Order: sequence, then C-alpha cells, then structure tokens
Amino acid sequence: MPQLPENDRSRGNISLELSLILPLFLLILAGALDLGMLYWQKHILTQGTQEGARAAALAGVTGAAANTKTQVMQVVQNCLNRAGLTDADGNQISLTMDGNFFYTWDISGFPGKLRVELKNISVKMMLLPSVQQLFQGEVSQAVVNLSAGTTMGPEWATGPSP
Repeated sequence: MPQLPENDRSRGNISLELSLILPLFLLILAGALDLGMLYWQKHILTQGTQEGARAAALAGVTGAAANTKTQVMQVVQNCLNRAGLTDADGNQISLTMDGNFFYTWDISGFPGKLRVELKNISVKMMLLPSVQQLFQGEVSQAVVNLSAGTTMGPEWATGPSP
C-alpha cells in the first residue's frame, strides 16, 4: 500500500484540529467581546451616577445646579443618552424615580453624604447567544441586570428639597 508523504498527512491533521478547536475558539472570543461590552456599559452607568452625584453635591454652592431628585435624574439620563446606551430590547434607557433611579442624602453625620444609584438596568449580551446556537441549536436571550452607584460628600449644609 503506498504511503502518503509526511507533508500530505500533516495537512489532514491540521484541518481536523482546526475543525475541533474552532467552536471553542469562537466561544472564547464571543465571551471576551461580550464581557468587554458589559464592562463598557457598567462604566457608562457609573459615569452617569458620578455626574449626577457631582451636580447634586454642587447644588448648595452654585444654587443653579441640580438640587431636586428630578434634576439629578435628568443629569444622569443625559449622560446615558450621550453614550447611546440601550436596554435589552434595544430601546433608550429610561430612568424612573425609585424604579431604577435612586437619590438619597444624609446630613445627620459629618460630613454629610449623598448617594446616586442605578439598579436593575437590563442589557443584552450580543455574541454569546449566537455562539450558543452552534452548540444547542437554539438561541436564548442573555439579559444581564447591571447596577451602579456613587456616594459623595455634599457641599451644602441643608439637604435639597425633594
């Protein structure tokens, strides 16, 4: 029986190895990209809470900065809108008072503190569900709820009006 040259046999091995490792490689690549996107989305939420907390902290100093819950929420909403952050359905994230946006202040101690929080912001993972289809034949919606918060010391002596 004639034997193939060593070069021809190794080409077949490379094709077999590639077909075995490619799905795993795609899974790792999709996971890395999805985690990167989740990190970016979490960063945008944190940046929004920081901007809101900073506007609230300056409220007593400037008199024109955000001094009500609604104004602080609008500062955070503007930050999310500028970044183009969308929810799991692809819609622009809409903040609601005590639904997913929380603003509290406490001046009982020294120094006082105020907190701006975003909770249960649903975002969708993009690539992992598609790669999952290679293994299971169906696509599930991978939705993740993100939260972020910032605590700052206010630059006012009495809390703003609600």
